[in-house]
Amino acid sequence: MQANLDPKVSIIIPFRDNPEYLLECLDSLAQQTYDNLEVIVVDDGSQPNVSSEIRKHKYFSNNRFLYFYQPNQGAGVARNLGFKEAHGEYVLFLDSDDYLDKKCIEQAIREMVDHNLDVFILRGLGFYDDSKESTFPIKWAINEKTVPSKEVFSLTDFKGNIFEAFVWWPWDKLIKRSLLLDNRIFFQDLRTTNDLLAVFCSTFFAKKISISKEFLVYHRISKNSLSVTRQKSWTNFIQALIALKLFLEREGKYKEYERDFLNYVMNFTLWQFLSLPRASIYKVWRRQLPFVEEIFNIRKKSRDYYYSQENYEKYLLISENPRNFRNFLKLCKKNSNVIKIILKR
Repeated sequence: MQANLDPKVSIIIPFRDNPEYLLECLDSLAQQTYDNLEVIVVDDGSQPNVSSEIRKHKYFSNNRFLYFYQPNQGAGVARNLGFKEAHGEYVLFLDSDDYLDKKCIEQAIREMVDHNLDVFILRGLGFYDDSKESTFPIKWAINEKTVPSKEVFSLTDFKGNIFEAFVWWPWDKLIKRSLLLDNRIFFQDLRTTNDLLAVFCSTFFAKKISISKEFLVYHRISKNSLSVTRQKSWTNFIQALIALKLFLEREGKYKEYERDFLNYVMNFTLWQFLSLPRASIYKVWRRQLPFVEEIFNIRKKSRDYYYSQENYEKYLLISENPRNFRNFLKLCKKNSNVIKIILKR
């Protein structure tokens, strides 16, 4: 069967307030050199004046741009609503404060069609709120040591810890819609880390994956918003990890990937915890961090079970008795910059 050379692409964008960022995002989509797009904006309970402003914008008089509203339930639920309304052969779940290179979709679709890909990963450039003109490669989004060197690959080709091959966010991954439908993949109803399970499962089931050679997506990095959200919903990432473990068990793969998975749990816990605002650290440490150890039993494995002895030492420290809080705070102070990725590639 001959491939459709001009397939429709659905771009799904959850947003809440910050209309100026959303409009920058929509401008980049309106300027795409690829025309067969539908842009689905899901308003996740913005202020009434913001919702009215966006709904009346000129873009939504164009049938390529669709607007939906839901009471505030989080980005995961908003993405699921957008996906339910999507008709494209391929979908991209873009963040509302990011934007695309004007040739992004054209180049991505060419690769998807030429290689019959299930997932195409876009290399990204980051920028801070106050310095849009100054960009830098988001090197930590793709672990070059783990990802295969060949152009098209699948999960079985990975060379290291598969859970640390990519950051499991969706904004840099164009996915075949049928892959999501056939495997009943949806985003979790969580305030944070709602994308981990869905994006990992997409990669798990993908027969053909490839990565762009060029930088095609621009990702805004806000210095405060992420850490503020996580301190209010800190156990969400634990729920996401539990769901991922259950998925691996259901697929009969947990024993095969157990060591990689527990190393990922340890490293991900460190990143989540050590990047919290200092004011939240004690509360999270006393009340919530013990759940990680209780559920995943990181400390019950031998020291040489973990790939990074440095990270293992840090985990031992944060999971120790609270009487060691002074030493613990010194560690947090050294690692508290939310932009800094403490996991060594």
